[in-house]
Amino acid sequence: MNKQILIVAYNRPDYTRQVVDAVKLLKDRTGWCITASLDMLPDGTHCESVKAIVGEVADIVVLQSERLDCNKHVRVALTNAHASLSGSDGALLYLEDDIVPAPDCLEFCLLNMQVLRSSDRIKCMTLMGENHGDVHVAWRNRHGFKAHRWFNAWGNFWIASQLGQVLTEWPSAWDDSEAGAWDARLLGKFLDNEWLSVTPLLGRVQNIGEVGRFITGPDEFRRRKRDFWAGSDFSKPMAANFR
Repeated sequence: MNKQILIVAYNRPDYTRQVVDAVKLLKDRTGWCITASLDMLPDGTHCESVKAIVGEVADIVVLQSERLDCNKHVRVALTNAHASLSGSDGALLYLEDDIVPAPDCLEFCLLNMQVLRSSDRIKCMTLMGENHGDVHVAWRNRHGFKAHRWFNAWGNFWIASQLGQVLTEWPSAWDDSEAGAWDARLLGKFLDNEWLSVTPLLGRVQNIGEVGRFITGPDEFRRRKRDFWAGSDFSKPMAANFR
């Protein structure tokens, strides 16, 4: 396969339901293989509700054979996904079980995929986007993007070559989730190596995870909320012929 959507999940069926429903609505999804990787519960089973939900869209459901916890699960899932990509046009959309993609998420990534190939410094797209307090500013910025030395885990788009380069600097020593989140450590690599990520000005994903492995509380969740994203209702400014 050379185009894959990877959903990493655990035991949050309410969130996973929203993610899967959004994946069903993705434009340009034809030809993309969907893989769902489910971590094991402490009792040695997997969340049956999550299995059923991801099974609605996933071509492949990977039930991890041991409890990996967050950091190792992500590393293993991304490493396996990268190994399965083939061809120079290999690409991966990475979603966690609380990251809802907008209908045009894949469309945006594909339209701008050449940007990832334009510089070896650019390693991925981080799809959360900016915060806009005004609907008209958000609508104007719907096609815009920037490149910056920042990384977060809230929806990523990778091409195979850049993902492979990043994985070589992602040590198994990061597997211990008690020692801190993997994405904060990867951010350190972006800063130290002067890597860049491409970020849409109008986010192509929405974070719905008010509770989770590394959520410290409601204040942190509010900092990640966006007033507008590509899944917002822009019918009024469009009806007003606003430019």
